[in-house]
Amino acid sequence: MGQDNEGNVRVEATVRRVFVFKTCETNSRGFNKIVAIPEDKVETIESYYGSHNVYLKVNGIETDSSFERFVELMGKRVDIA
Repeated sequence: MGQDNEGNVRVEATVRRVFVFKTCETNSRGFNKIVAIPEDKVETIESYYGSHNVYLKVNGIETDSSFERFVELMGKRVDIA
């Protein structure tokens, strides 16, 4: 927040990140379902070792995305084991 030259208060907009994923689920015409999950609603992310570049599960939803790429977008990676 700041002021312009006339003394008016300037409020800067906050951008809310929303992650959009193509799921593994398809409809009768063969189109993949897409889902959007706001960053603050992401509770769990999962994958399997060895397939983490092609398999990602977010909040229990199987997606056609990269676990590695999603972790990179979420922030700094810290490996525990």
